[in-house]
Amino acid sequence: MNEFTTSSCSKVISVNPSQKTVGAIKSGILSSMARRCRPIELNIRTMRLKTLVNIISGINKNVNMVMSGKLLLARCLAGALLICFATFNGFTSHASWFAFGIGLAFVIGFQTRITATLSALALLIVSVFKFFPDISIINASSADIFFGKMAAGIPLSWVECILTALIFTTLAFFGPGRYSADQIIRRKTFKAIKRNASNRIRRQRKQRAQNRMSYKAFLTE
Repeated sequence: MNEFTTSSCSKVISVNPSQKTVGAIKSGILSSMARRCRPIELNIRTMRLKTLVNIISGINKNVNMVMSGKLLLARCLAGALLICFATFNGFTSHASWFAFGIGLAFVIGFQTRITATLSALALLIVSVFKFFPDISIINASSADIFFGKMAAGIPLSWVECILTALIFTTLAFFGPGRYSADQIIRRKTFKAIKRNASNRIRRQRKQRAQNRMSYKAFLTE
């Protein structure tokens, strides 16, 4: 029943798989275009995710082993000083606990860029409180009181706070290097991104294969 008489306003569904209709031809063109364009989109998406991970971790292909060794030494020195500061103060203030946590993060290289950036911002705020010690706390907010107590617990002048903030800014700019926990997290993240991209491509290939193997009826014009 490939051919039968119908009215001019009727639409006929093709039931012969050997004959391609107009809709089937257009579907094939669209499928070929999707096969050419889709890998590029996936690569762009993967590259964007990897760039974001590099920005957050502070590690990229330009950081070699020699530079990573220097960054490891700088991190360990800064972390050791902060841990010693917290130990000598006996953990009697919030500043001591913050210094211990930041120092430990620097030593192992965990979230170094984020930790160093936040520490630099906090020290800049503390330097303002030290430069203006007569700030009234009558109408102060809870944040002002918190930073005021932190400034009182840090035995540094406002100049020394700014210099320490510059050191933290330098660590945030160069990142932790390859000898760090951030590098391990970065590698695992890249493997997860690659695995997800491969699974996505595999599912799409399977779906296209199923579409080729199955017969679909199209309306003829």
